[in-house]
Amino acid sequence: MSTMYAYKNERPVAWTVLVLILLAFAAPAAAGTTVSIDAPEFVSGTFDVEIGIKDVRNLKSGNFNLSFDPDVVEPTVIRSGEIGGASVTADGDPDDSSPVNITVSVTGGSGASGDGCLATVRFRAVGADDASTSLNMSDGNLTDTEGNQIDAEWTGGTVTIKSLMTHVYVKNLDDDRLDVYLYIDDDFKQFEDRISSGATQEFGSYKLSEGVHSFRIGWFDPDTEKWYNDTATRAISGSVAAAVVLHADEYDEDEDKISAHVYVKNIDDDELDVYLYIDDDFIERETISSGKTGDFGLHEFEKEEVGSHSFKIKWQDPGTEEEYEKIARHYIDDEEAVTIFIDPHTRTAASSLYEESSEVPAPGLASFSASASAPASSPAPAAQPPSASPTPPSSSSPSASAEAQPPSDTTFHTKQISSNTGDDRLGYHLITAYILIGIVTVLFAMIRFRRP
Repeated sequence: MSTMYAYKNERPVAWTVLVLILLAFAAPAAAGTTVSIDAPEFVSGTFDVEIGIKDVRNLKSGNFNLSFDPDVVEPTVIRSGEIGGASVTADGDPDDSSPVNITVSVTGGSGASGDGCLATVRFRAVGADDASTSLNMSDGNLTDTEGNQIDAEWTGGTVTIKSLMTHVYVKNLDDDRLDVYLYIDDDFKQFEDRISSGATQEFGSYKLSEGVHSFRIGWFDPDTEKWYNDTATRAISGSVAAAVVLHADEYDEDEDKISAHVYVKNIDDDELDVYLYIDDDFIERETISSGKTGDFGLHEFEKEEVGSHSFKIKWQDPGTEEEYEKIARHYIDDEEAVTIFIDPHTRTAASSLYEESSEVPAPGLASFSASASAPASSPAPAAQPPSASPTPPSSSSPSASAEAQPPSDTTFHTKQISSNTGDDRLGYHLITAYILIGIVTVLFAMIRFRRP
């Protein structure tokens, strides 16, 4: 009785194991090769349709018909594909009316296995907005390397025309008139000649499909005699028109020039007339309000002038009625930004600064801006007309090589010119009197010595 009970309980377990084994062997057999169309839902202008394939084994060749509504879309180019790293050559005549017969073949003798793409067909939308068409494949036939037919499931797709207008503009930032060429998705679209300096030219409106598109302009610069490009990538989506602005930047004939853009920050509580000298040459005068930064413009150097340069400012402080100067040195080998600070001054501060050792460099400053200043030994020059200052660059970053540079920044303090006080004049008269008395005494002694 107990034996029969154990046997009845084991039968369901055996049947379960048998069913699982059969399903395990049947699962791979159920999975077959599929060929499908991958196309965007909404299209405009030109767009690509990919003929994808999955789970293929040892594919050697094949062919199929691709049908569509020629009043809505028309094929323009058929490109080859790739499966599992193996190249697939695709041929067909896109000028034929629907359907278009496409043949594919795998290069080499080993065939292609896995997932990939049989071909890519580029279409152009020719229908009206909201027009739709089905993209279907028929008479499909695939063979493997042994010449056997590969069973496959073929599925199509649908596309609908939806115009997305994109407006393209080009701004000429160069100082010359330029001839500019426009490309969208590497296709030439428009040419505009002699765009004036500073002008913005509209290149037109273009219907683009939803998705990411590339925009590029090319132009020839007469100064450098070189071709230049500006590119942009935009994701076009929705029903709202998009705008793309490209820039034709200015390029200098001497593209590896070196320069310094000089700024002066006035921390003093008075408005000051500040005079700038570079390497002891007067450059410009600027009136700088308290708390403001004066822009002395961009100053260029010759290529052979790479090295340390001095930047000196002079001013007269109304509070102390003294004239001051500040000198800073900076290593220039690229486009650099130089900022010098004017500190607050009082008579007490001037006296304490006079006590300090002068003409002593302050090495190891992390910032270019000098943090201390002293009265100048020479007065500032009379007002001179300021020289024109070019527009400051968008960005400046020190790039001098650490191993090739001397100390990056050095600040010098100059003593105040001392004046004779009353005590100084008394001491001078006493010394003169002592000298005269000594001379008279010597003369008297000589006379007495020579008398018989």
